[in-house]
Amino acid sequence: MDVIKVKSIVIRIVLTFILFMVLPGCDDSSQALLQREMQGKIAFLEAALLDAQHLQRYPLHVEIQEFDYKIKDQMFEPLLFGKVVVAVNHEQLPPFAYLQLRVEVNFKQKESVQLIKVVWVDLIDGKGEGEFQISLPGHELDDAEAIISFVPLSWYRGLPVIVSSS
Repeated sequence: MDVIKVKSIVIRIVLTFILFMVLPGCDDSSQALLQREMQGKIAFLEAALLDAQHLQRYPLHVEIQEFDYKIKDQMFEPLLFGKVVVAVNHEQLPPFAYLQLRVEVNFKQKESVQLIKVVWVDLIDGKGEGEFQISLPGHELDDAEAIISFVPLSWYRGLPVIVSSS
């Protein structure tokens, strides 16, 4: 049995245990609400585990071909703007797909600052580019201190959208 299946079983057991320990102490409306919330959490975790199983079987080989970013210190909200160009090599990648990348931003002098954002990249024949912006927590952060890394999360089959002007 692989590790992901074991984790899936453990998560189900823990959530079920919590559900049955808390439910007897609640009234009927609270029980129904809690039960719906827990079912939603279980469904979310199962979907995440399926993604992890898919990536374990078919790993993504993502190459960052180009990356550029700039911090703009605006009056009320400093922002980090970025653009990434990627190439993906995957044996089952269709001609049109979407790549989900996690962008992690850390700063050299401020270890407590870690920002995470998920970026979607449109892929055509395994190549694509994505742009993102991340709100920064302070005004004294600059470009030279930023450490930015990308983690591929998953890819999804896409369909081309054809727009015609008639």
